Amino acid sequence: MLTSTLRSCLIIYVLPTCLLSTVVVPDYPFVYKPSFDGFPCSLKATIQRDDIYASLAKSDQVWKSHWIIYFVIVCQASSLCLILNIDDAHRIRERVSKMHATNQGNTSPWKYERVEWNGPDSTLAVTFTKIGHVDDDLTVEAFEQYIIDISMSIPDVDRGKESRFTCRVWFKEAIRRLNDAQLFVNCPDVDALEKELNRKATALQYAQLDITLPKLLVAKKAAPWSS
Repeated sequence: MLTSTLRSCLIIYVLPTCLLSTVVVPDYPFVYKPSFDGFPCSLKATIQRDDIYASLAKSDQVWKSHWIIYFVIVCQASSLCLILNIDDAHRIRERVSKMHATNQGNTSPWKYERVEWNGPDSTLAVTFTKIGHVDDDLTVEAFEQYIIDISMSIPDVDRGKESRFTCRVWFKEAIRRLNDAQLFVNCPDVDALEKELNRKATALQYAQLDITLPKLLVAKKAAPWSS
C-alpha cells in the first residue's frame, strides 16, 4: 500500500453495525444502534442502510490487510437476505454485500467477487469506514455494474507506483470509478484515501491495546456525493 512493507487489500462494504448484538431503532427502522446486552459492541456510531463502507480485514500476512467494499440494502424475501427478527410481528430483511478482488489465498487467479458477509461479526474485520451512499431504490446489481468489469491488472494511473496487482489496487480503481460516476463516492484523491484507511487500520490492529474490533469510522478523504 503506502510502502513495500505496508501493503493491504481493500474491500468495499455496505453494512449494519454490530450484527452480533444488533437492534433496530423502532422509530427509525433502517438505523442501527449497538446493543450492549451480553457483549460490548465496538462499532460505537450507528450504521445506516445504503451507506457505503470501506472495510479492512486481517490477512494471513503480517502488515497486510484485505480491502473490501461493503453495504446493506433492504431486499425482497430470498435466500440471499439476512433476516433480523425483532419480534414475531416485525422483521426486516437486509441484503449484505461484500465486493472485492480475491485470489483465494494465492490458490487461484485474481477475480472479482460479490458475496454475502456478516462483516461486523467477523473476527478478521478491523475497520468499517463510511465513504459514500447509494439511493434507496438502487439494487446491488445496478451498483455492481460500475465496478464489475475492472481488469485484474495494474491500471495505467498506478503504473510506477504498484509493483503487482492486489485487492488494494482493485479497490483504488473501484473508488475512482465510483467517484467518476458522481453518484456514490466523492473521492478526488484516491491515494490520500488509501493512506488514511491504511494508517487507521494499522494503528488499531497493531496498537497492542485492549481494543475491541472492528471499529466504525468516517473517512476524511471521501464522502457521499449528496448528503
